[in-house]
Amino acid sequence: MQNLLLTIPLGIVLILLMFMLLRRIIRLSILQIALLVSVATMFVVSIAGAVSWPGLDVFAIHIAIFLLTIYIASMLAKQKQDAAGGVAKRHWGPVVIVSFFAVVILVNTIFVILADYGTDSVIGRWILPKQHAGAEIHSVFTGNVSHDFREKEQQFNAYQEQREIQQQRGWQVDYGWRDLPAAGRPAVLLLSVQDKHGQAVIADAVKGMFYFPGDGRLDNSFIMHASGAGKYQAEVMLMHAGRWDMVLHIQRGNEQHEIRATTDVDKPKG
Repeated sequence: MQNLLLTIPLGIVLILLMFMLLRRIIRLSILQIALLVSVATMFVVSIAGAVSWPGLDVFAIHIAIFLLTIYIASMLAKQKQDAAGGVAKRHWGPVVIVSFFAVVILVNTIFVILADYGTDSVIGRWILPKQHAGAEIHSVFTGNVSHDFREKEQQFNAYQEQREIQQQRGWQVDYGWRDLPAAGRPAVLLLSVQDKHGQAVIADAVKGMFYFPGDGRLDNSFIMHASGAGKYQAEVMLMHAGRWDMVLHIQRGNEQHEIRATTDVDKPKG
């Protein structure tokens, strides 16, 4: 269910085939067949969701589109049956309702696809204008969203406890660039760590990660090396201009100190 561009068209085809097959082999009314197909569809989608949970939004879109498909199929079958029996009665109400929900589902499906696959997806290339020569557009979501809210709560509580420990520890952390960083060029990141008494902190390990919000594929990890008492440095090369998020971890024995910050990277000059 993770790939909407595959599962939704495949599901629609299978639903229509099931609907037509049941009409041929079972002597039931159209309403009964629609109900039977709906139950079977809900069962299959629920099993698929339990095996690989795609998120409530994707799950709801599958259910909405598949049930709408069944409704349209049953409505068309009823009209065909009435026409065969000499009853040519049509009403604009069902058409308006179906059209409204079809547009809502289509728009929400496009939003979900763009959120999952970015502008590089088929939908993104179809909707967005063509790029001008030399221009770049990056918009993807590469992370995984956790749906285990209990686990997220535990992680948040642990993070809050860690922050309180850090405040009580009172380390003084200074960091910055030796020279202003530019995209695609190495730059030296400097770090100085002292305890609350002003003594140098000799860390066992200092490492971190730069995150580029527009494209997770550009994320860059680094390790800092000692350059003096309580002083560390690392040569880092960030490949895209713009604002980057940084997470820095300092470890001394069982003590863990985390720093979060942002930095701006200029476009390369010349």
